[in-house]
Amino acid sequence: MTLNGIYPIVPTPFLDNGEIDFPSIERLIDFMALKKVHGLAIMGALGEGHNLTESERTQVINIYRRRLPQGMGLVEQLFRIVRHLRDKGYPLAA
Repeated sequence: MTLNGIYPIVPTPFLDNGEIDFPSIERLIDFMALKKVHGLAIMGALGEGHNLTESERTQVINIYRRRLPQGMGLVEQLFRIVRHLRDKGYPLAA
């Protein structure tokens, strides 16, 4: 895979009670789209992917997929998780 352009590494925001702050994720996506970045890198160390449950990771990924403008890429830093899901028999093709 070859990536060209600007792909900022984005954090996963949390509320004071430790829950994921989904409205802040939506604002972050909108802000990055206005800045005309080519895509976003999510769920790496800064994105706290390693500290989220499988359900939380799925929710975060889905909000990015639903909200990203067409043509804006998404790089998910979840290779270990994808291999784990594949090994458990989950279908991974979209």
